[in-house]
Amino acid sequence: MRKFEFRLKSLQKAKLTQEKELKRDLAQIESRLEIQQRELLALEDAKASLTNQWQADMAKGLGAAAVRQFSISFDRLSELRDITIAEIDKIEAEKEACRQRLVALMSDLKGLETLENEQFESYLKETARESELEIGDFVSFRHKPAAPGRVI
Repeated sequence: MRKFEFRLKSLQKAKLTQEKELKRDLAQIESRLEIQQRELLALEDAKASLTNQWQADMAKGLGAAAVRQFSISFDRLSELRDITIAEIDKIEAEKEACRQRLVALMSDLKGLETLENEQFESYLKETARESELEIGDFVSFRHKPAAPGRVI
């Protein structure tokens, strides 16, 4: 009796390997995104702190040099914030593309799994049919009446 073997097993293994790689890539992308989001929060906190300090200093009275320094610091924090937001948008687009590739790959794997199940069912039916034929041949041979003059 022959053993069941899925005909597309090598393709299925390759796709499973790709799935693991995509999941790893997605985790790395999410990690980078989290780092950028923490950096953005830190920049926003620094900007808020600088604004609060400026307001407190304004109540005391500021000189031109202090106003100039605040302006430079505030502008630099705003630029860094904009750069970080752009980087977050880029990483989110990369994450979405990776996620879509993963969904498509998982769909392919599901299709291969369904095909494997169908092939296995077909194998079981074929095996059962072969067994019935063997049993039928065996039974018909044993119970076949002997021809006159022949001994079985």
